[in-house]
Amino acid sequence: MDGATQEINYAFLQNGGEMGLLTRQYNWAATALGEPGSWPQSLKTIVSVILNSRFPMFLWWGEDMVQFYNDAYRPSLGNEGKHPGALGQKGVECWPEIWPVIKPLIDQVKENGESTWQEDQLIPIYRNGKLEDVYWTFSYSPVKDDEDKHGGILVVCVETTQKVLNTQALMESEDQLRFAIDATDLGTWDYNPSTNKFIANQRLKDWFGLTSLHETELTEAINAMIPADRQRVTAAIARSLDYSSGGYYDEEFTIVHPGTHKETIVRARGRAWFNEEKLAFRFNGTLQDVTEQVLSHRKLELEEERTRLAVEAADLGMFMLDYVTDELQSSKRLNEIFGLADSTTHPGFLEVIHPDDLPVRAAAFEAAFKTGIIRYEARIFVKDAIRWIKVNGKLYKDAQGKPLKMMGLVQDITEQKEMEQYKDNFIKLVSHELKTPLTSMLGYSEMLSEKFRSAEDNEAAFFLSRVKNQVLKLNYIVQDLLDVTRIEGDKIKFREESFDLGSLITQIAGEVHAIHNTHRISVNVDPDSHIYADKERISQVLTNLLTNAIKYSPDATQVNVTCKLQQDEVICSVQDFGIGIAPGNFTRIFELFFQEHHESRRYPGLGIGLYLSAEIIRRQHGRIWVESELDKGTTISFSLPVMR
Repeated sequence: MDGATQEINYAFLQNGGEMGLLTRQYNWAATALGEPGSWPQSLKTIVSVILNSRFPMFLWWGEDMVQFYNDAYRPSLGNEGKHPGALGQKGVECWPEIWPVIKPLIDQVKENGESTWQEDQLIPIYRNGKLEDVYWTFSYSPVKDDEDKHGGILVVCVETTQKVLNTQALMESEDQLRFAIDATDLGTWDYNPSTNKFIANQRLKDWFGLTSLHETELTEAINAMIPADRQRVTAAIARSLDYSSGGYYDEEFTIVHPGTHKETIVRARGRAWFNEEKLAFRFNGTLQDVTEQVLSHRKLELEEERTRLAVEAADLGMFMLDYVTDELQSSKRLNEIFGLADSTTHPGFLEVIHPDDLPVRAAAFEAAFKTGIIRYEARIFVKDAIRWIKVNGKLYKDAQGKPLKMMGLVQDITEQKEMEQYKDNFIKLVSHELKTPLTSMLGYSEMLSEKFRSAEDNEAAFFLSRVKNQVLKLNYIVQDLLDVTRIEGDKIKFREESFDLGSLITQIAGEVHAIHNTHRISVNVDPDSHIYADKERISQVLTNLLTNAIKYSPDATQVNVTCKLQQDEVICSVQDFGIGIAPGNFTRIFELFFQEHHESRRYPGLGIGLYLSAEIIRRQHGRIWVESELDKGTTISFSLPVMR
């Protein structure tokens, strides 16, 4: 809209500080991910976790390894360099200077499906206007998509450049070394196996709630751990003190402060030192508070599990078609829907699709190669019975646009289709039975009107005109019901032609005003607003919007209509100053048979007109939307492509 940055307001993108704002404003439609509303639930979940975490986090997603990061990670990019361009950028384009270093780590996670851990790893990056030596402690963790397949890689990290530089510079001074460790928020211990006691820095004592000024019994520290971790940690220490183990120690456990009962999850890393008799004489190391990153991982795993449960609860089948190998992976539920064995091949599923619906499927796949979205409905043969399925999915391509895989969901909609058929049959029956008597009533009304006019019986002619108007309204309702049936059966025909929308608006406004003269209709249109559409159907939309505007603004006397050219589309808006619409109903008013209820007034109608208008506009390649404020008025707008 006029080139201004637009903010996308999805619930999962809320908050997150600077990066939350940049993520909401980013043009994701220009990336392989598309609009955020179409993202898989797994991606929505992990992005929400990242943006709302205070621990530095970074995400690569999809084949293009599109990038996300949060405010806590932002300082690592420096004041000049990759921020904010790194957001939404492909990984290989963002990190050319270190790609040979990190690409093997990425491939390892993708191939093995297991997390990696690197501590104090030197990875130079370009920031602050130059290439800097930067040290990192980080973990690369696989993130699964909605199909339980590899979706991306989560990087939970902390820059340790200062820690490493401090350690290197102060190795010769024990006091300075302690200072460096304290500066990096680490707890330290030094255990004497012969006395079963250890000394620790203040940070470690604070975590464990230790009060000893000098040496502390090991059992006192063990007892501060949660019961579930005590035996494992004790065994790990004993193993490290065994010479054959190499002496290395690496454990994660939870501490409960005895006074405050605060839980802290720490990662302990250390090493045992042995004398010539291969007996441990010293065992020391560090503890790092990893509470936030561990809880973030747990939350992510929980959300992934909830997503899987939601898919199962919705009774959906899942599939993944590999275009490279032509192999199809299908869930158990999908096989049940198709009534086929678990080992069914790709052609096996095609064999049960109704022959008449194979062209529908083929057209949907052809469209998917252009749009990236697969969506269609079809009939299938299951145990000598015909059932209906609905398919929704997404096509993934490589950098050259070659299809790689398609993933999607399949739903059995047989019962829904049967209900729709019952409804359509009922509407057709009622409409057919009403059309004949309505036509007769209109004919008799015309005859009587002529007779009363000849007899100069003006009162009878007036009342008969009121009867005729009511019959016409009923006839319009019948016609709307028939249009609903045609639209939902995809049988409505559009006779497209070139015409000036502004001129049509002026014409329809005059016709509506002649019938509803309680309101003044102000028309403001741009010249030469030519479109290519069904003129009769667009007239139907305009008539509907104008009569609605008059109907729902009984205490006003003005309705405004505008038609403006904006870039490649024409936007028409109908504004009233009536009762308004509740914010929660802005999209619902375009649903079939929906009517908003108001405390003080009730307005007759079936809730068909706006549904038909929306469907007509959408099927003419346009958009329709509403802006409204209660008791102040409503503006309904639609746009159609400009004819070039």
